[in-house]
Amino acid sequence: MFFSQLKRTWNKKGELSLRYQYRFYEENFLADMNIEDRLAEVRKDQARLNFRYQLSNSWEIANRVEFVQFLKSGELPQYGILAYQDLQWIGMSRRWKASGRLVYFNIDSYNARIYSFESDMLYSFSFPFFFHHGFRFYFNQRWNINSRWTVWTKYGISKYFDIDHLGSGLDRIDKDYRSEIRLQVRFRW
Repeated sequence: MFFSQLKRTWNKKGELSLRYQYRFYEENFLADMNIEDRLAEVRKDQARLNFRYQLSNSWEIANRVEFVQFLKSGELPQYGILAYQDLQWIGMSRRWKASGRLVYFNIDSYNARIYSFESDMLYSFSFPFFFHHGFRFYFNQRWNINSRWTVWTKYGISKYFDIDHLGSGLDRIDKDYRSEIRLQVRFRW
């Protein structure tokens, strides 16, 4: 395994980073190949370019592009790309904060999947992985009504272009998109 990252920060407002990761390991061949006397060589390369910039005291943007290549003996190469744009706003009184993200992904297979952290509500986090071909959008907000009440909401939708259903069994959805809406309210005494 090899990992390298270059990072440049300027004026505490902007940040640019480039990351490269290389992994080499061995695993079993697919069962239908009937190869039992040796292991398949697997190579996975990932490259990520990340940019973040604080436009003002209230606005911040972030962009990321990530590439992955998965090579395994006896199989076709598998590739993936994920790109996203973040926009975050914090009110001048710091009582309201909102953020949104638009993600595009085109990933050949589960082996080439790409993980991406998402902002979420209090005591919760999202770290989904992406594969197939599609878009994801989410909007997240926090509102401090006063010193006792705080409200969080999150809306997200994922749309796929290359599949006509999601999930399996009792979790199967016969549509090419999945959406979610969540609400959390906290009262402190």
